[in-house]
Amino acid sequence: MRPYFSIIADSDAILVANYDKNWINWINWYIWANTLIEMWVAMFLDKRIYILYDPTSNRAVEEIIGMRPIILHWDFKNINYSN
Repeated sequence: MRPYFSIIADSDAILVANYDKNWINWINWYIWANTLIEMWVAMFLDKRIYILYDPTSNRAVEEIIGMRPIILHWDFKNINYSN
């Protein structure tokens, strides 16, 4: 995980790609534990957090919403490229 933390620290934002993989997530676009940790690191470092799909069916929804992510719904026009 440490290499990923360094990548997050060097980035302006993170993109959580919570799309289905092999039909595992096809109902709730789940965000797994490691991704949630990376989101916490990004939040701690004041990085923008983008999520592809609405995480409201996720078990950690309150924690995720508390991070104030920008939910894209695959609409990449909502990505802010300015610092």
